[in-house]
Amino acid sequence: EAEAESEPVACMPKEASCATDVDLACDPACQTGCATGEKCTLVGAGMLDCVEEGEFAACAEGCSEAADDCEAGALCLAEGSATRCARYCWDDEDCPSGELCNLAVDPTFDPDITVCSTVEGCAPLAAASGCGDGEGCYVVGGECPDGASTGTSVTDCVVITGEAVAGEDCCFLNECPSGHSCVAGGTPGACTGGGDAGICAPLCDGETAGTDDDCSGGATCLLFTYDCPEGGVEEALMDYGVCI
Repeated sequence: EAEAESEPVACMPKEASCATDVDLACDPACQTGCATGEKCTLVGAGMLDCVEEGEFAACAEGCSEAADDCEAGALCLAEGSATRCARYCWDDEDCPSGELCNLAVDPTFDPDITVCSTVEGCAPLAAASGCGDGEGCYVVGGECPDGASTGTSVTDCVVITGEAVAGEDCCFLNECPSGHSCVAGGTPGACTGGGDAGICAPLCDGETAGTDDDCSGGATCLLFTYDCPEGGVEEALMDYGVCI
């Protein structure tokens, strides 16, 4: 007896909220600025362009990173040994249930070019972070539970794609080691497309903010901030920081 076909994953409508006012050549989440049959997508760090739309639907697995053969509005990303078409987004409302708009795939833009990610949660400062082989634990965003005026860091396991160490250039967060972040201050124009590089910097516990207790080399723990509009705070302090 033939097996019944499974129902397709309900990802989201192709139209994102498009509430963010961005000045881009084309918009990867709203899919504006390209001709019929084309999609707006990243073609390199700091570079958006219109290319032929792919055949893999958003949320589908098995796409090719090299070809980026996802449909308009999605980007092919590696997750462990698998690949999937991740939905471009500007905010959490653009993402399917169970995912947040929290994985920055290109920090050279302002705002970052971001895709939806399933938040696994991990411990970036622990010896056992909770991530798999080849993955690193990173702070990928923040949230304000129940309209609180203080933020909570969102952590996630992401495939490590680089070999940079603390103090070295990075163009993407996951080019740094687990438990690090890619912050401003790297070599100007070093990223593909002419974007400025950041540098890899170790994360620190928020309880050590303003001290060097969790840092080395004379660095001080500076807390991440997050916009918590429901709590009336534009830059709420988070529970993780970075040593700079």
